[in-house]
Amino acid sequence: MHYEDLTLCEYHRGPHDASEWHSPLRAIGWLEHPHDFSSGQTTPELLARLELLIAASWDHYPSEAFRGRHECTLCLLGDARPSRPVRSHENIWVPGDGVVYIAPGMITHYVGDHGYRPPTEFIDAVMNCPDYGSPAYCSALRAANADHAPPLLTKAEVEAHFRALYARGGA
Repeated sequence: MHYEDLTLCEYHRGPHDASEWHSPLRAIGWLEHPHDFSSGQTTPELLARLELLIAASWDHYPSEAFRGRHECTLCLLGDARPSRPVRSHENIWVPGDGVVYIAPGMITHYVGDHGYRPPTEFIDAVMNCPDYGSPAYCSALRAANADHAPPLLTKAEVEAHFRALYARGGA
């Protein structure tokens, strides 16, 4: 799936769709061959921070992960192989100033292995993002979403929903 950086994301219903948010949901790092992308130097701190955010996404929003792996179409055309773990089935939501960014787990591969340089405003948001899933993160995500609850269900919220459903005898 390809989206130009900073365009509205309409990947899938729910939190992957800009129409579900009260602030713009901007796509970052949705790269595919043959589309061009910006390249350039990034810091090792950016890559490390992205890897931490993506690793934490499963712990906090596991119901928002997709099944199956996405193969990098940039690698398929050459002999490149990922130099780091690729979590292509997960996405991250990064709060910005009046905007929420959504990036695929593949962004670490694109930055680290293909020289992709995300827009500066996204880099700033990533570097200022509280620890994923923390109370500070949830607060920042709510603030970025025009002070509305984001359309994401945490692991705890999903578990509580199913406990209540089964307590009522539902299936």
